[in-house]
Amino acid sequence: MQRVIDAVGTDGNGVPNSSISVVSDHVSDHGFDPFQTAVNANAFLTANGFDTTKVRAVASGPAVNFYINLAGREPGGTVTRMEYLALQQQLFNALQNVTDTNPNYTNGSTTVFDKIYTRPVPADINDPQFGRMTNEFIGQDSGDVFAMMSTGYNFDGVQRPVVIRKDHPVVANPVLSVSNFYGAHGYDPNILNMSGSLSLPVRTLAAARCFRSRRLTSRQQS
Repeated sequence: MQRVIDAVGTDGNGVPNSSISVVSDHVSDHGFDPFQTAVNANAFLTANGFDTTKVRAVASGPAVNFYINLAGREPGGTVTRMEYLALQQQLFNALQNVTDTNPNYTNGSTTVFDKIYTRPVPADINDPQFGRMTNEFIGQDSGDVFAMMSTGYNFDGVQRPVVIRKDHPVVANPVLSVSNFYGAHGYDPNILNMSGSLSLPVRTLAAARCFRSRRLTSRQQS
């Protein structure tokens, strides 16, 4: 790359006089972070006393949608609007309270769920849009509660049979367990490691910084 820069020349600020395209053996449109703990969404519901005929979890990677079986919206729905409000708040509170204090996996105490969003509800409980409203974070097909986990945790990777974490209480269906793989993407995109990445040999990094300042301001390089 330096030879290319030398060929096109640079201005007084060291920026190449011509646009340069870089082809690398490591280019990604998303980042990647390690995780050590698998999380079982259904075990979370059971451990917190939720009736799984009224609330179901659909999880993928570090994200989960919780759907409430709202009467009039879901086929065979049984949950009244008043009960919906209570369940939605209970889910939010339960997710907020999930912490990991196992010293083998944390430095003290870690909040497992980093982001939690609830479906907005109208002021009038009889509003026909009840259970169907959307906002910036909750779409039409999203759950009534959507949550994103902190890095270090993932819904994928639960082993069968389950493997209990070191110094963790032995239970039949733990919420947290040892995962069967150790890295994933899909976390909060504002986390630095979740940005798209471009890996370059060390000798080209200085030139790459100039290139990034002009053309790649929305991407992080590593």
